[in-house]
Amino acid sequence: MKKGTALRIILILTLIFGVVCSGYAQRKKKRGKDELPPKVRMTSIQFADGLREFYTLNYQEAERIFRDIINDDSKNDPAYFMLAKLKREQKKYHEAIDYAKKAIQANPENIWYEQLLAELYGEIQDYKNSAVSWEKVCKKVDNNEYYLFELAHAYVRLNRMKDAIKTYDRMEAILGPNDELTRVKSELWLYLNQMDQAINEYEKMLEIFPSEVQYYIAIGNIYLSNGKSKEALTAYKKGEEIAPDDANLALALYEYYQLHPDQNTNEGSLEKLIRSDIEPEVIEKIIIKESLDAKRSKNKELIQKQIGYAELFLSKHPESYRVWDQLTHLYMIDQQEEKAFQTAQMAIQNHSLASETWYIFVSTAFTLKKYDQILAHKTDIEELFPTQLPILYILGKTLIETNQTKEGINILQYCITYTVDNSWAQELHEIVGDAYFKLGNKAEALKNWQSSKKKGNKSEEIEKKINSVK
Repeated sequence: MKKGTALRIILILTLIFGVVCSGYAQRKKKRGKDELPPKVRMTSIQFADGLREFYTLNYQEAERIFRDIINDDSKNDPAYFMLAKLKREQKKYHEAIDYAKKAIQANPENIWYEQLLAELYGEIQDYKNSAVSWEKVCKKVDNNEYYLFELAHAYVRLNRMKDAIKTYDRMEAILGPNDELTRVKSELWLYLNQMDQAINEYEKMLEIFPSEVQYYIAIGNIYLSNGKSKEALTAYKKGEEIAPDDANLALALYEYYQLHPDQNTNEGSLEKLIRSDIEPEVIEKIIIKESLDAKRSKNKELIQKQIGYAELFLSKHPESYRVWDQLTHLYMIDQQEEKAFQTAQMAIQNHSLASETWYIFVSTAFTLKKYDQILAHKTDIEELFPTQLPILYILGKTLIETNQTKEGINILQYCITYTVDNSWAQELHEIVGDAYFKLGNKAEALKNWQSSKKKGNKSEEIEKKINSVK
């Protein structure tokens, strides 16, 4: 047996032994200082054996031992308790409940038994009986936050929200002011459609901590989600008086002005949000959404504005390949090819796998005659985008332009094989024909030029090429 496991068993046995001893304590008091009778001593030995089998997961033997104890003493509450725990481990919850009830019947004063029964009812989602048991536990021990939390949970499951709130109040009396309890109580009031009570939970916190901006934000958010925009803005402004540079407040104001663009000022701008200390992941999502909206709008002014936001964000967070992706696309729409190429490079350096970004990278590099940049990523392109014909097409053209003609022809022929677009197939066949002609292979050149013509190429140029070979 591992050292850690053995130590754990010893500790658990020590704890459980307290339960065992409690079962015999009153009998011992009655006997004064007399020694335990042989039968009781033998039962204690049996019980220790049962514990050992239980905590070494030998449930069958443990059950046999505890049953033997009960056969000799039908009021042995520790044995019933251990059988309940054993059946719980076996997920036989109804049997476990029966044993827990017998343990309580034999010794109603032991709170552990009622606690176990409450937990077992929870396991079978019988929250009504679970709540009854937790109420008994909390009546006996009224200063334990764990018991109160479980009671509140049962109330919530029973849709007894006000009882749950009162129970959380009792927890708060023990723990003191607590953000999580305030949040939960506020949400329960909102569930009951009592907005004022929900807000009151945060106002109580402001009485204790008047400089905590988060409570003003929470109040503003509640107002805003309930259609009270004026009150929401008032709450946000109060928070702004305390901490004008608070990142979460900047986000709340941004979202407010997104819903009320007619009121929008620089106070709620994306620029202010970017300059705040809010988590970059949050701003990144906003920038991506705004960029997509700008691209769909095709509004030049909006696109250029969004370019400025993306550039500002990347000056602080240059590792964000997703924003590099968006900026690349925005530059392309704005017809800034050189910048689109540069930002696509940055996106790729930061491990972007977006095929659209890679296409912009290779297409702008080809237009700008930066063939070496494309060839530097040849292996990446072939491994990452084996089915992306537009990207492979540009790679093939680049190889031909750099006198790696045969390899370029192979890639373009691969594109011809899988394309279903006749207009594109015309172009591919013509380029491949030109490449073969460059190599001096007039037969293959003619074959591809004729294929281009068959696919619908009616240009004078293709006729000249065909006639020149004939």
